[in-house]
Formats: sequence, structure tokens, C-alpha cells
Amino acid sequence: MKKKLARYRMDNSATVYPMVVTKTAQSLFGLYAKMQQEIDRELLLAAINLSFERYPYYKVRIRYGFFRPFFEENPHPYVLWKKRNFPLELISFPHNNGYPFVTEVDGKYVYMIFFHALCDATGAMEFLKTVLHTYLKLIGKPVESIGVHPFDEKAGEGESEDAFEKYYKKYPLISGAKNMAGGYAFGPTGEYLPENRFESRRVSCKTEDLLRVSRAHGCSVTVFLTALLAMSVFLSHEIPPRRNNYVFFIPVNYRKFFPSETLRNFTGFARCVIPKETEFSVETLISIIGEEMKKQLDKEELHKKLSFSSLMSKNPLMAILPYWLKKRISLWGRGIGKMPRQTMILSNIGRVAFPETDEIDRFGFIVNCNARTPENVGVLSYKDNTEITFLRKIVPDKLERKFFELLSGYLPCSFIQEYLH
Repeated sequence: MKKKLARYRMDNSATVYPMVVTKTAQSLFGLYAKMQQEIDRELLLAAINLSFERYPYYKVRIRYGFFRPFFEENPHPYVLWKKRNFPLELISFPHNNGYPFVTEVDGKYVYMIFFHALCDATGAMEFLKTVLHTYLKLIGKPVESIGVHPFDEKAGEGESEDAFEKYYKKYPLISGAKNMAGGYAFGPTGEYLPENRFESRRVSCKTEDLLRVSRAHGCSVTVFLTALLAMSVFLSHEIPPRRNNYVFFIPVNYRKFFPSETLRNFTGFARCVIPKETEFSVETLISIIGEEMKKQLDKEELHKKLSFSSLMSKNPLMAILPYWLKKRISLWGRGIGKMPRQTMILSNIGRVAFPETDEIDRFGFIVNCNARTPENVGVLSYKDNTEITFLRKIVPDKLERKFFELLSGYLPCSFIQEYLH
């Protein structure tokens, strides 16, 4: 008798991601780790397969129902890739045996590229940590399990919950739309790279130095880095543009405000607006962004955004529309207007908690970008270092060089000239 494959309902925010996939764009993000020794591909694949026992809701493929997409247990084997052409290259789901994430191995590096419908960076990092923890055990370098879910640990019931559904609260549609939308924004400019390519570089600094400087300015690390980023955008143009406001999107981990163990999607954003007439200085930008973050992190405001993310499932009209029509509506909505509504995204997923070991040199986080927002930044900390990774689809690289110049004026840091990946 043929085995019945398990099914997993997509969380309410995830359903939109398959709807806006095109030939040139997917909603992706990447995590990477650099090991001290060259990676054994066979043992890494074995570690991934063992980790699927702990995360069965990641061993899936996307299926399409009449009303909405869903995940189904994937009966096909997982495959490892060699380094592909460039970071965050689009996933070919058929060539990846249907899996919504790709794993690439390049010498000492392992990259995992996730389709956002599967999870957010918090969930993805937990999965990567389990894979690496299992891999170290398989190569004879076991470490403790503090801060990691071992592959043979039983999964928690709440890990696969739809936290958007759990915390959904009905708000007037206009109120939700007001919190999600906004006017046009000025964005970085340059010549687009050919063939939908991306390039990625990173800046590295000591976490303690970064914390010290941020505290001296009376702000968080995220606010400080966003201020430097805004200043870099402004200064990287010979004639600083004043056409539109500068708008920075800062992803927010809802788990910090609405308790949940989910390892699927549960992330929103803070929308920080810097008026175009602002007299730019780092101190002024820190003040503006800090105040914007306070307003944006109000729990009631976050609850409105969280609930609005469930529009496709909770709005009676949208819920009964067939999937193909929802997809057309979503693509049409994304296509309205040619101007960006955000300058950049800076996503800081914080400190990576992993057992003490010399076997892993560093972790990194790559945030997707697109034609309208052609450069974005991912940040995380591991051990004593903070990795700031730029991804862009434009040249030249003047923005990240200006950022490095500004940051190095406050603390010692290194700008990695070699392209990642």
C-alpha cells in the first residue's frame, strides 16, 4: 500500500511568497557557515537527512490546492549542490527534487538558501545549527547540545504552528493597509549586473567594539548600523538626492513580542522614515531612526501588521478566490508603480548561540534584493565577531565602501575584498 504523505498547512504570511514568484525573482535569503576544515560532502548530506527527523516540516515540497498552496512531505532524496554561479541564485525546484531550500558546499563553506515560504531566518538558523551539530558528531568532533536542537530530540508541538493564525486579531482593512504601505522612497542607484546576478561582500568587526560605540550613542546596534547605512546612501552620490524620503525596513522577530516556539515564519518589519529634507549627520540619523523604532515596536502597531499579513486567509473575499486568481492579484499589486517603497533592508538576527567549538570559524546572513531595492544588508554575531553582509545587484560597490569608511572611523573593522561565494 502506498504511503500517505504528510501535509503541512502554510502559515498565513507564507502563502503570498509562491504567488509572487517570477522567472527573475523569488523571495530568498541565505545563511552560511565557514568551517575550519574542508567539508565532507557525504557526511554533511547524512547530517541533513538525520536533521530531517527532527524537522519533518522542512522535508517538504510545495503543492498547490484550489484555494492556497501547502507543503507535502517530500519522498525524494535531498541533494547537495556545488557552488553555483552567484549568491542567492534562483532555486530550480524541479532540479532540487522539489525542496524549497538549496544547500551548496564550497570547500570550507556551506551555504543554505531558503525560499521564504518555508521559514524565516530564525527558524532556518535553528535548522542549520542542528545540521552542523550533527555533522560535527559524524566527523568525530562532537560538541555539547547547549543552544542547539539535537537531531534525536523530539520536536516541540509549537515549532510548526502558524503563529500568525494564533495571534490574528481582526482590524479594519484600511488600518492594516496604512501600516504596511507608504509613499515612494529613494533607493541606491547604479548599473544592474547582467543575467539577474548578485554580488556579495562583508564587513567584519568585534562585537564588543560595536556594542561599546552603540551604547555611547545611546542606541542599539541595529539603530547605529542603520544610521551609518543611511549616511552611506546619502554620501555615495555626488549630488545627494532629495526627491523622496529615505525609508529603511528593519525586520522584527515577532517571537520577542508574541510568545511562540514556531520555526516557520513569524517576522514583520519596522518601517523607519527619514524625511528627505533632513540635515544628514550620524547623530541626527540615530535620533530619527531611534524614535521611529520606538513607534514601530509598539505592540498594538505590531499586532496590526501581524494580522494584516493574514489577509489572504482571513479576508472572506480573498479566502474564497481560487489560487490562480490570487496569484494574478498579487503579481498585479507588486507591479503597480516603478518606484521603490523602501531604500534598503537591514536585518539583524542577533547572536548565534552554538556550543563552544573551534570547528566553526563564522556564520553569515544574506538578505535578498531585487530591481527596486537593489542592495540590502544582513547582520549577525557569532563568538566575538559581527558579520555585516551586503548583497547587491548593481555596480559599482560605492555604498558598501562608504559604509566601511564610516564604520572604521568608529572602531577597528575589516572589509573583505574577495567576493563571498
